Amino acid sequence: MKVAFGADHAGFELKQHLIETAGSLGHDVLDLGTHGPESV
Repeated sequence: MKVAFGADHAGFELKQHLIETAGSLGHDVLDLGTHGPESV
């Protein structure tokens, strides 16, 4: 299954955890950002 995740800076850590978990379960993961915990 293909799964896409995106979040703002406040959700960055949770997004990273979800990406790792989904990937370890064999899903095709697309990271739509943000790519760091800093506020822009």
